[in-house]
Amino acid sequence: MKNAKLLLLLVVILIGVIPLFFSQQSQAAVGAAGWGTPSNPINAHPGYKDVPFFVIVSAPITLQPQQAVLDLPGEVLSSQCTTVAYGSSSQSSLGSYVLTFDLSVPSSTSPGYYQGYLTVYYVNLTSGKTVVESSPVTIPVKPVIYPTLQAVWGTSSSPTFPRAGEGVTPLTLVVENPSEHPILDVKVNVTLPKGVFSLTGEKYVCEEASAIPAGETIPITVPVNVSALSSPGVYTMSYSISFTNYLEFQYSHQGEVNTSIYSLSPFNVTLEQGKAYAGSLTHFFVKLNSSTTGVLLSMIPDLKVVYTNFTETPLSPGEERTFCYEVVTPETVTGTYPVLFRATLDDMGEIENLTFLKPLNIVNNQTPSVVDSFWGGNQSLAFPEEGAALLTLVVENPLPIPLENVNLTLIPPHGISPVYPYVDIPEVGNFSVREVSYPVQIGNVSAGPVTFRYVMSYEGGEANGTFTAVISQISPVFAEPMTKPIPVGGYSNLTVYVVNNGSIPVQDVGAILEVEGVQEIAYFNQTTPSISPHSNSSFVFYLYAPPNLNTGVYPSLLKVFFSEYSRTLNETYVVPLVVVQDPSISVSLSPTTVFYSSNNTVLLSLTNPLPSPVYDVHVSLSSQSPLYISSPSVTVAEIPPNTTSSFVEYVIPEVPSTSTIPLEMDTSYVYHGLPYNQVSLVELFSTGNVSLSMTGVSSSVVNGSVVISGTLVDEGNYPAKGVVVSVGNYTSVYIGDVSPDTPTPFSVSFTVPPGFYHFNVTATYLNSVMQEKNVSYSISMGVSYNTSTADSKHVDFLGIGIAAVIVVVVFLIIYLSVRRK
Repeated sequence: MKNAKLLLLLVVILIGVIPLFFSQQSQAAVGAAGWGTPSNPINAHPGYKDVPFFVIVSAPITLQPQQAVLDLPGEVLSSQCTTVAYGSSSQSSLGSYVLTFDLSVPSSTSPGYYQGYLTVYYVNLTSGKTVVESSPVTIPVKPVIYPTLQAVWGTSSSPTFPRAGEGVTPLTLVVENPSEHPILDVKVNVTLPKGVFSLTGEKYVCEEASAIPAGETIPITVPVNVSALSSPGVYTMSYSISFTNYLEFQYSHQGEVNTSIYSLSPFNVTLEQGKAYAGSLTHFFVKLNSSTTGVLLSMIPDLKVVYTNFTETPLSPGEERTFCYEVVTPETVTGTYPVLFRATLDDMGEIENLTFLKPLNIVNNQTPSVVDSFWGGNQSLAFPEEGAALLTLVVENPLPIPLENVNLTLIPPHGISPVYPYVDIPEVGNFSVREVSYPVQIGNVSAGPVTFRYVMSYEGGEANGTFTAVISQISPVFAEPMTKPIPVGGYSNLTVYVVNNGSIPVQDVGAILEVEGVQEIAYFNQTTPSISPHSNSSFVFYLYAPPNLNTGVYPSLLKVFFSEYSRTLNETYVVPLVVVQDPSISVSLSPTTVFYSSNNTVLLSLTNPLPSPVYDVHVSLSSQSPLYISSPSVTVAEIPPNTTSSFVEYVIPEVPSTSTIPLEMDTSYVYHGLPYNQVSLVELFSTGNVSLSMTGVSSSVVNGSVVISGTLVDEGNYPAKGVVVSVGNYTSVYIGDVSPDTPTPFSVSFTVPPGFYHFNVTATYLNSVMQEKNVSYSISMGVSYNTSTADSKHVDFLGIGIAAVIVVVVFLIIYLSVRRK
């Protein structure tokens, strides 16, 4: 009985002690790691010294870091230039700590990913035991992004071709900073080609720039002397650039850039021609004598070319070529006309645009003339025996120069005599017409067309000719209605011009409009006391189409009445009034949110809500902001009623920042035979693109905890803000910002009962417009703790040893008890 009690006591102690030892196993895990701080991560490059490197670890609240040791590869050293670095610890949140080490990257280190080994010593706040955790840590070293150099002859906005022996020529050094941070104290040293010197006679130039912002370029223009010692050819210029980055680390870089020097004059050109008349077809020959080696790609005169035998032609020094051109000569006066030729030359692999002037002799046989005539104003007529009348002549000048001091003498037919022998015209503009009033006396002349002769003298020449005027019979009053379409539910007006074609005034002139369907709501000047001969008066009726009125043509009666020699007369006209729908169409663009520096697909939709087709629809898209539009002009021959025509457009905002881009859509079309135009404005919202994904996601059971790790990659052009990685409702960890093309590792740990699980790993972030987005990854695994071991070798061996001793003691007690029996 006594032995049985002792046995029971030992079993109880065994049950209590063994879990106590195994409870010392740690559940700590290593999370994100990187240079800088979690809130302000940076990239490290070869040559960096004493730069902080952080590692985020998570552990149960019973464990607290005491010491952190980072074993380093030879390519990354501690601030004391050793391969072991000791870090400091700070708590970022409950159960999460930031370990910070001061590291250096030697200048000889190549960019890449290096692996260190992190050992963290924890103290168990419950038992006071020390727990040791070890884990590999990836240390990235990024390559230095050096500035680049381009050499442009001339300026960056107005490049030129350097020519051997031409003397002082501007050379522009275009320095670009392709990195994400500004560079400071930039010094550029460029070795010049043979025969090219600085203005002080050196064979090199040295220039400086105080700073270059991230992603920008600066042009540095320096004059150099392309002396007679230089020769045409392709040259390699070596250069060196030194600079200080934004963290005040200094770097230098060397490179080479190619440039070319060209012949002072690539070829000589002469022009041979026959007789050429202004405004007509003519041909000429261009003879070319080459002094260079290359390919003449084009040679086009600044005239309308009908035919040429020119083709791409290889050139050699001393070689002659002849080309024929048939052109339309310009409208110009007799003399020499300078023809501008534009030539494109492939000279040593560079495309060179050349211009030169050659004279073309042109003869112009055109002279000024009277091309039209009418009496008084456009509505006036002339009658037999009328007496004094004003004859208006239209004088045309077809020449490209203005006519000055023009003298016009009129020789009228029998029955008509001039009031003045001639009239003076100060000037008639080039390619223009001018109206001239010439008073005459109309006597006994028959009605019908009559012929006038004239003589016109001017500085530089004289012209003569004939023109015809019409003597009319006496006609009564007549009306000219000017109609406009009336929109349903809208307003319009009908203007009626009443013209007196008689030879005496008419009195008490009035007009009445009788309508049906359309409503007359007001009128203006419905009665006029008198209309003089060859004059007119206007009558205006204001009309309204009710909303329920059908579209179509509504005839109306217009009655015009007047008195002549105490007689009351009237005339009746049928005036068609056209009622139409509001003829507007819908033009839209979707979506309106686009990503800068990316090719965005948008849909341009044209909708015709009208009951009839619209024709000749033309939409022009334009923006004052830098915006590439694949098809800025769209044309549709016809859009049927209640139909939408859609077009795919590709747009690329070219401003690399979040902004609003106004886009103007100018639309013109024809509806019911009438042209319409409407302008609408759409606001495009241009912002950065965040494309976050998870790669390399894996799971494992470590120290009694499930550990899920992976890498976050932003393949867009804008950083993902405030990234948080969570696993279902089990746990989550804050990662921070993920920059584009910067793989960021993550790791989360948590405890679940044994079993088979489907875990949903979700990364939540804010995009460029602060909208919350997420990406997910599903992973399945079986969780079992039967074979889990602690990372601490000290705790493993001690626990297992004590447990083994207890089992042996219990076995011996049982054995001795049985033996005594």
